[in-house]
Amino acid sequence: MNRKLAYVRLTLIDGIGPKTVKKLLEHFGDVEKIFNASPSEISIATRLRLDKAEELLSEKNLKNSEDLLHFCEDNSVEIILPDDESYPRLLREIASPPFVLFLRGNARVLSAPQIAIVGTRKPTPYGLRSAEEFAYQLSALGVVVTSGLALGIDTAAHKGALKANRPTVAVLATGCEKIYPPENEKLAKEILKTGGVLVSEFPPNTAVRKQNFPNRNRIISGLSLGVLVAEAPEDSGALITASYAIEQNRQVFAIPARIDEKNFVGAMRLIQQGAKLVLSVKDIIEELPPFESLAETRLGIPSTSDKTTPQTLDQEERIILDSLSAGSLDPSGIARKTGMLVQRVSAVLLKLQLKGAVVALPGNRYELKP
Repeated sequence: MNRKLAYVRLTLIDGIGPKTVKKLLEHFGDVEKIFNASPSEISIATRLRLDKAEELLSEKNLKNSEDLLHFCEDNSVEIILPDDESYPRLLREIASPPFVLFLRGNARVLSAPQIAIVGTRKPTPYGLRSAEEFAYQLSALGVVVTSGLALGIDTAAHKGALKANRPTVAVLATGCEKIYPPENEKLAKEILKTGGVLVSEFPPNTAVRKQNFPNRNRIISGLSLGVLVAEAPEDSGALITASYAIEQNRQVFAIPARIDEKNFVGAMRLIQQGAKLVLSVKDIIEELPPFESLAETRLGIPSTSDKTTPQTLDQEERIILDSLSAGSLDPSGIARKTGMLVQRVSAVLLKLQLKGAVVALPGNRYELKP
């Protein structure tokens, strides 16, 4: 039996998750040796029910696993195991890393520097704009944006990355060939077309199950260097992702809003508990040094400690600075005033922030640095 088949057999048994697999590997030493053991040996080693151990070793499970491997081959579903070089290093470091990853798309994206953007499925227009704008600007720097393909903030985050024509990671709570919610099937196709990836620890044909979503959230944070909560009420699943991020020693960021706005209470609570309040992408970049060096390389900008002079500004940057001379504006207002595209305005604003020439204000507005 090959290793891939052995790991896949483990994924098809309800009740066998990462913690049980860890116990099995610690006891038997190798995944293939598990299937040379008796049901009672497996049950004693892991406290797995005897009937589940028998199901794991059954001919039916072997046949189903072989069929699944054929399905993956026929449908361009890649399988990554924990000891594969392509298994993401950061994900391997979490307490309960997935023992198999199923994916469609570009596996290399999973090992790129990532920031997760998460939030409520029922956001305000402000939350949607913020998530998309942060995703766009991070992606423009070469940072991969990761989210869960849910409606609301997740969708806005993926769209922001696609607007920058950059790959994005969608972590699913179903099989990677089954798009949920179905409203995002078109978005999933665009993610693949743009060089992104759809990834899941659940095998193909896994149906929607409520308990899979919190498990999915630990992967979103586990892949990322930090998690940005764009908008979240107190009962939002995004707070589960933030909690996992804290456990995994990841940085948590949150976008502020009015304190009486219920849809932001969860995010504001995170800030109260120590999450970093962010007004712009610059706040994230400065908190994570690897991203600052990435920004300097990708945009060709000076270090944030260097002083900006007229000689270091290009024509577009001067035009935008002139547009802000009368007071603060949002990107749409700057676009109307300058005739530039909003997407281009956002990219240039990011460069100006990193050069220390403009500052971000609440409400996605910008002004000249005093």
